[in-house]
Amino acid sequence: MTYTGGAGRPSGRDSYIPAMSATLPSPMGVRAALVDGVRFAVPTIAGVSRTNTIHDVRAQTLGPVRAAHDGRPGPDCPDPLSARAAPEPGGAPAEAAPPWATVERTGPLALAPWYTPTAELLAGAARRRGMEVVGLPGDGRPPAGLRGRAVHYYGGPGYARRVAAELDLALLEADQDWLTGLPETVTRRRVTAATLAEARRLTRPAFVKPPRDKGFPAAVYPGGGALAEIGLPAGTPVQIAEVVAFTREFRLFLLDGEVRAGSQYATHGVLDARPLAGHPDRAAVLGFTADLLAAHGGTLPSAVVVDVGPVADPVTGSVRGWGVVEANMAWFSSAYAAEPDGVLDTVLRAAGPRAAVAARDRPFVRSRP
Repeated sequence: MTYTGGAGRPSGRDSYIPAMSATLPSPMGVRAALVDGVRFAVPTIAGVSRTNTIHDVRAQTLGPVRAAHDGRPGPDCPDPLSARAAPEPGGAPAEAAPPWATVERTGPLALAPWYTPTAELLAGAARRRGMEVVGLPGDGRPPAGLRGRAVHYYGGPGYARRVAAELDLALLEADQDWLTGLPETVTRRRVTAATLAEARRLTRPAFVKPPRDKGFPAAVYPGGGALAEIGLPAGTPVQIAEVVAFTREFRLFLLDGEVRAGSQYATHGVLDARPLAGHPDRAAVLGFTADLLAAHGGTLPSAVVVDVGPVADPVTGSVRGWGVVEANMAWFSSAYAAEPDGVLDTVLRAAGPRAAVAARDRPFVRSRP
């Protein structure tokens, strides 16, 4: 399979899938579901067995995480509650500060109304820390009890646009031209910034995608003519990339220049979620990421998701080396099989109170519409 940076591979965002638990009446082809006490909206899927959709898809998505971690720590994320500092002379051992103690966490975690497996994982991780978890309403009007509080957020950018101002959220994300600004020694392919009009003049196959919000499908297009039907302005920013093959792809949740959690999510473009802990490529993933951050960490917010993997020639299959797939917003990225507490650490920093944003992160705050 040939693709680059997204075509033919699982979405970087969580799919909206039905949740299990009790259902409540809901209009407009959307039903409401309760998951661990949080009310989510779930779209009706015609022609699909609800039981199979609820249990099978949810199990496939959450299974790798539950099987890998099952509430226990992994090598990449030792259990902070079991770690103890050196005992005081003549006294009992002191509890070590958990890793999230340095993360701004003064208020509730607010979840967008559409259910995703990652939202469920984050809700569980937050509750284990004693955090309040609030499901936001579908009408985009946050509960009065959230106003004036230091709220954190997980959910899509479309819904975030409706609530960010009222909740005074600062949403961190990489610059839309971040990938095109990296050298080919890091991307292992040519990636250029262009407009949709320029992409429509392509005479060769290329991978074309929107650099930020997903206004049209990120895919390998046989030529510019295939983009003619996209109903967006000619000046819409796009990225045009050389067609390559990522043999495996890994998602990394980065916080303060370190990998806080990670997971493989695809093999040859097919969903294949596996924990980074114990993975045969773990050392290579961490080594490449350390080099990337040493050279280019200053071009990223302190909390972000970066996807990486081995890049191969689509014709010969020869591997060029490790390369960056793309950067994603941590507050709307699927965890796959990553350790949930590390994911939550990153999300709390990436989407939280505007007043808590550090000076180095201010250039990465998403602009309000």
